[in-house]
Amino acid sequence: MFRLKYLFVLSGLLFASCALPPSNRPQQDFVDQRELKVISLLAEAGSASLIGKFITAELTLRQALFISAPKESHAIKIQLAQVLGKQQLYEEADDLFEELLKETPHSKDVLVPQALYLSEKGDMEGARSAFEKLMNLAETGYEPNQVALKNSAFSQSYRNLSVMAFKYGYLEDALCYSYDANFYGPNALEMARHARLLNSLGFPERNIEYLKPLLKAATPLAEVLAELALSYVGVEKFQEALGMCRIVQSRKRIPAELTTPCLWIDIYQYFLDLPEKKRKKASVDDDEEELTPEELEEQRKEKILALQEIDLGTSLSRVYWPERFVQLVEEVIAEREKLEEE
Repeated sequence: MFRLKYLFVLSGLLFASCALPPSNRPQQDFVDQRELKVISLLAEAGSASLIGKFITAELTLRQALFISAPKESHAIKIQLAQVLGKQQLYEEADDLFEELLKETPHSKDVLVPQALYLSEKGDMEGARSAFEKLMNLAETGYEPNQVALKNSAFSQSYRNLSVMAFKYGYLEDALCYSYDANFYGPNALEMARHARLLNSLGFPERNIEYLKPLLKAATPLAEVLAELALSYVGVEKFQEALGMCRIVQSRKRIPAELTTPCLWIDIYQYFLDLPEKKRKKASVDDDEEELTPEELEEQRKEKILALQEIDLGTSLSRVYWPERFVQLVEEVIAEREKLEEE
C-alpha cells in the first residue's frame, strides 16, 4: 500500500512539473553562430581543395577570412596561401606567407606549408632555406629528452628536400638528402622510400644488398618486398622478383601502387618461361600431363589480355621504376596490342 501511494505522489510531481509555465528568462545562445559559419566554410574549402576545385576553395576561404575573428585568421591565411599557390597566384601567396612569418617567425605551422609551397613553385633555394629554418627550429625547440621527436623532424625535412630535388632533376642532391632522412629516421618504411629512389636512379644491385637484411623481420613490410621485386627485375632475376611479389599479393589491403607492378612481373615471368619450360596441367586422376602448344598459347593470350592496363604516359609511379621494368611493361603492352588486333 505504501509503495502504491509513493508512486501516485511521484507521478503527480512529474505531471505537475511538465505543466509548469515557461521561464521568463531570455533564451541563451551558448554557440557562437559566426564561429560555426567559419567552421562550415573551412570544411567546404577543404573538400573543394581535395578534388582540385581551387577557385571555389579560394572564394570560400576569403569569405571565412572576412567573418573570422583575429585569433582565427592566422590559420585561414595559411590555407589561403596554399590554395593560391595551387593556382600559381604566386605574388599574393608570397605576400601572405611573408605576413604570416612576421606575425610568427618561428612557427612550424607556417614554415612547413611555406617550404612545400616553394617546392611546388620550383623555388629550390627558397624551399631549401625554409627547410633549414625548420631544422634549426628542431635543433633548439626540443628538450634533451625529446631526441626521437627532434630526429623525426630532421628526417621529415630531409625527405621533403629529397623529393623536391628529385622532382627538379637534382639527382645527386636527392640521393644525399634521402641518406640523411634515413640516418635520422632509420626504420623499414624510410629505408623502403630510399630504396625507391635507388631503383629510380638505376642502382638495383645496391638496392638488393641494402634491403636484404630487412627480410629477417618477422613480417617484412610490403613496401620493402615490392621494391626488392623491382630491383630483382632490374638485374634480370625474375624468379626472385616473383617470389617477393607472391608475398606482397598474399597480404590484405595492399595499395595498388605495390600490387600493380607485381601483376606485370607475374605475367612477364610466365611470358619468359613459355619458350624454355614445359607447363603442366592436372588430369582427372591428379596425374600431371604436359600442356599442348595450343593450350599454352591460349593461356598466354588470356593472361595478357586480362592484365590490368598501365598508362605509361600518365602513371605517376613510372619515374620510380627501374629502366628494365619499364621495358618489361612496354614489351607486354606491345604484345597485347597485337593480340587485340587479331
